[in-house]
Amino acid sequence: MRTSVRLRLARYGVANRPWYHIVAIPTYKARNAKPLEKLGEYDPVPRIRDAGAAPRKLVEWDADRVKHWLDRGARPSETVLSLLVRGGLLPKDNKFRKRTHSPPRPVSPAAVAPRTPEPAAEGAVPAKGA
Repeated sequence: MRTSVRLRLARYGVANRPWYHIVAIPTYKARNAKPLEKLGEYDPVPRIRDAGAAPRKLVEWDADRVKHWLDRGARPSETVLSLLVRGGLLPKDNKFRKRTHSPPRPVSPAAVAPRTPEPAAEGAVPAKGA
């Protein structure tokens, strides 16, 4: 049996100080279950990392392994997809982007034309209230 794989975030850290691992994991597994492979880390909270530097968020990953999993058919979650796009691993318009709706269908001119009332046939009974 072949399972589908997702690239998603596994939450670590403590209350109000989240820390995430970017992982390749089968879709049926729980959020923090043992992954197939850890691909990187993401810290969404701006922190001072170097003395004298401004606080910044941290995103680190192994680009070769991420590309490997994407080539093998793994689908990134929306959050991981946005990180990959912002990090330059994927273009903004990519095959993983979620489609919000289908394109509008063309409208035929007959559907737009106003309808004219048809004349009543001989011997027709008028509708109640008319």
